[in-house]
Amino acid sequence: MAKAAQDAAKAEEAREFNKARRFEPISFERKPAHKPSTKPSTRSSGRASRSDSLAETFGKSFVRQLGTKAGQQLVRGILGSLFKSR
Repeated sequence: MAKAAQDAAKAEEAREFNKARRFEPISFERKPAHKPSTKPSTRSSGRASRSDSLAETFGKSFVRQLGTKAGQQLVRGILGSLFKSR
């Protein structure tokens, strides 16, 4: 009788184990960030080591300034004075 109780307990345990929910993570295949080149590079990347020229730096700063409220007011004033004579 003890054997029957143990078998019943094992069967119940197996049933609970088989019915239980399990977390199955979704596997995402990650691509490598940088694909190594097949031929050796003799020079370093030109863009990263080259600094911006004076004109490029000025242009970037000017465009950045136009995005501010003061820059917008300046553009509005210049355009207003140009088209005021109409």
